[in-house]
Amino acid sequence: MTTTTPMNPADSERCEALTACAQAAERLGFTVAAGSMRAERDEIVEAHLAAIYAAQADAETTPITSTTDQRILVMQAIERFCEMATNHPDTPNNEFHKYGFRPDTPGLKFTRIIQTATNADGPTKDSSVHCFVDNLTGDLLKAEGWKKPAPKARYNLLTEWDVIVANFGWASGYLYADYKRKPVAS
Repeated sequence: MTTTTPMNPADSERCEALTACAQAAERLGFTVAAGSMRAERDEIVEAHLAAIYAAQADAETTPITSTTDQRILVMQAIERFCEMATNHPDTPNNEFHKYGFRPDTPGLKFTRIIQTATNADGPTKDSSVHCFVDNLTGDLLKAEGWKKPAPKARYNLLTEWDVIVANFGWASGYLYADYKRKPVAS
């Protein structure tokens, strides 16, 4: 099995700084600036991952063994999840309210996914925790409260994307342990 090389420390620090700046810019309403920062970060990550995949082209699988690489993949999956959740047909958006999902500032182990409801006139009306994501594995966990996830992973953002999209519900019912999963359309 081939191992991956860790990302250049300068690139890794730049990615973390760009992510933090993009989140701050978005909170202040500078969505264009936030988007360009995320695009620059994604270019750095994509270049690094392209180098990894090119080096492992002959391998049967492409294992990610660097913790930094894994965390970056999970970070990208979290952003992809929030975008999917905000634009999902099940998410109720009308002329009175606009619902959205965004990652909170990542903790050491988990990132909280926040669900927001915005009034038509602009100010955020309400926010609550939708779920938690394990920063290393990409496991999606139901929220036990604002600060704590439930102990058992329900899905994995890296390996079960199609299942998550097929079962997603804006009110997080798909995260309950007794939820009957819908089959994924082929």
